[in-house]
Amino acid sequence: STAVSVLVPTLNNPATGAEIDSYPLMDRDEVDLVIATARTSFALWSQTSFAQRTAILLKASQYLADNAPQYAEEIAAENGKTPFDALLADVFTVIDHTHYIAKHGKKALRSKTMWHFNIIAPLRKCTNMYQPKGVVGIISPWNYRFTLSG
Repeated sequence: STAVSVLVPTLNNPATGAEIDSYPLMDRDEVDLVIATARTSFALWSQTSFAQRTAILLKASQYLADNAPQYAEEIAAENGKTPFDALLADVFTVIDHTHYIAKHGKKALRSKTMWHFNIIAPLRKCTNMYQPKGVVGIISPWNYRFTLSG
C-alpha cells in the first residue's frame, strides 16, 4: 500500500522564520460545512435587533480590550511586526471601529434618497439601500487582516 501524504501548511513568523503553528488543509466537504454554518449564523444574526447587535459588539469589544496584549502578541508573531505596532494599528483600531459601528451603525445603514444632478438624468432621485450579502469569501492582505476584518 502507498502512504498518502497530507499537506499541512505551517504559519511562520516572517521576522524570525520560527514556526508558530500548523493547520490541516480542509477538503471540500469540510469547506461546505463551514459555509453552511456561516449561512446559519448569518440567518440568526439577521433576526437580531440593532439594540441586540450593539450589545454584542460592545461585549466583543470589551473582551478584545481585556485581552489586548495577548492578541497583540499573536498578531505580531504572525505578521513580523512589533507587539506595540500590533496593539496600536490592529487591536486598538478594531476596538475603536467596533465602538463606532455600535454607536452609528443604525444611522449609517439607513436608506438614503438623493437627487441626481447630472446632464443625462436631471432632477431624478435615487435611493441607496444597504442590503446584507450573507457569506462572502475574502482574500485579505496579510499585514492588516485583523484590522480589515473588524
